[in-house]
Amino acid sequence: MPILHDARRQCRVLDASPSSKSKSNAWIPSDVQDPVLLATRRGALQHLPTELLVEIFLCLLDPSAQFNPRSNAPWLLSHVCRHWRSVALGSPRLWRHFVLPDSLHYFRPTVDLVALQLERARTIPLALYLSDVGLGQKILDLLLPASSRWQDAEVILDTSHRFFDTQFPILRKLILETIWDIPACAKMVDSLPALTHLELRTSLDRLPPLLFPWSQLTACALSGGTAVNALRILSQLSAGTEFSFAGSRRGRGSLVEAEAPITTLAFHNSIAAATHVLDHLTAPNLDTLTFADLDGSSDGTVLSVMLGRVPPFLDRSSCLVRHLAINCTIEETDLLRILQSPHVQGITHLDLSVRQMKVPCVWVTAVTSHLPNLSILILRESRQNLIPQLQEAVLATTGRKPLIRHAPDLFGLGTPEELKVIITDINKYDRSL
Repeated sequence: MPILHDARRQCRVLDASPSSKSKSNAWIPSDVQDPVLLATRRGALQHLPTELLVEIFLCLLDPSAQFNPRSNAPWLLSHVCRHWRSVALGSPRLWRHFVLPDSLHYFRPTVDLVALQLERARTIPLALYLSDVGLGQKILDLLLPASSRWQDAEVILDTSHRFFDTQFPILRKLILETIWDIPACAKMVDSLPALTHLELRTSLDRLPPLLFPWSQLTACALSGGTAVNALRILSQLSAGTEFSFAGSRRGRGSLVEAEAPITTLAFHNSIAAATHVLDHLTAPNLDTLTFADLDGSSDGTVLSVMLGRVPPFLDRSSCLVRHLAINCTIEETDLLRILQSPHVQGITHLDLSVRQMKVPCVWVTAVTSHLPNLSILILRESRQNLIPQLQEAVLATTGRKPLIRHAPDLFGLGTPEELKVIITDINKYDRSL
C-alpha cells in the first residue's frame, strides 16, 4: 500500500504541474508517465519467481565475446538492487565464466575480484578465457587449485608453467597458446581424461611426444605450428577426428609419413606448410577438405604448385571426398584438375572463390558435368550477375532447375555477396539445406 500511496501522490503532483511540463513530456508514452502503472510493474518484477529471474540473468551472459561488458553481467546485476543482488549471489552458474580481460573500458579485474568470483561460483564447473598476459601468472596460480572444476578453458601461458603438471579431470575443451618452450618431460596424457577439443597455438619446433592425449580427441587444431609437428600429431589421431592446420613453416626435423583416419582436414595460412603435409599424409577416411586464407594465395604459381599436390594425395589416400571448399584465388585449370580425380566424384557440397574466374559459367558447366551428385555450389566474391547464365548452364548440364540465392558475406561489411546455387528440382527443395 505505501507504493500505491506514493504513486497517487506523484499523480497529484503531475496533475498540478504547469501545462508546459505536460507538453515537454508529450514524447513519453502514457503508460510510462503513469506512476501507478510504473509502480505496479516494479512490484511485478520484484515478485518474479527466483528460478525465472535466474534464467533471465543467464540470458544476459555473453562470455564468448571478450572486451564485451556483457561478460560482466554478474557484477552489474549484483549492484542493481537488494533483491537482484540476493538472486545473483545465490546463483553459482552466473559466476562460472572467467573472462580476462573483460573490457578495458568498463572493468579491470584484479586477483582479489577473481578470488571472490571463484568463491561465488562454489562447486560449479568453470569456463575460463584467460588472455590477459599481464595478470595471467597470478590468475593461473589462483585458479589452478580449482583445476578439478575446469570444463572449458582458453589460456595464454607467458612462461613455462606448472600448468603441465596439473590434473584436469573434467576439462573437455582447451585452447592453449604459448611462445615459450614446453618442458620436454611434460606429459598430460593421463591428466585430461575428458578432453575432446584441443587448439594448440604455438610455433615451437619440438613438442613433447606425450604432451596431450591425441588419440581421444574429436577435434584438433594446430595454429602457427610446423608441418613436422602437424604430421606427428596426425599420426596419433583416431577415426572421425576433425583436424585444422594453420601452419607457419616446415619446421626442424624429418617429415614423417603419416596415416590418419581423420574425416575433416582444413588448411590455413602457409601454402608451403600445407604442401609439406599433403606430400606426406594419407587419409583414407577423408570426407571434407578445405583450403582457406592461405598466405601468398595471390601468387598463382605458388598456389598452383600446392593444389597440384591434391590429386596425388587423394590417389594415395583412396578416399571419397563429399565436401570441398577452396576459398582462395584459383585458376580454372587447377580446379578442373582436382575435379577430374575419381576420389571427388561423390562431392555434394562445393564452396569456391570465383573472384578471378574469367568466364564463370563456362567452368560451372564443367563443374556440374564432373560432379553428378553436386547439390550445393557456393560461389564467393562474385562480381557479376550470374543468375541467368547459371540457370541455363546448370539446367543444360544436369537437367535440374537450380535454386539460386544471394547471401551476405558473413566475414565483413561491404564485401561482395556470395552466390549459393542449390542444384535440385525447385519443387523438391529441402529447406534444411
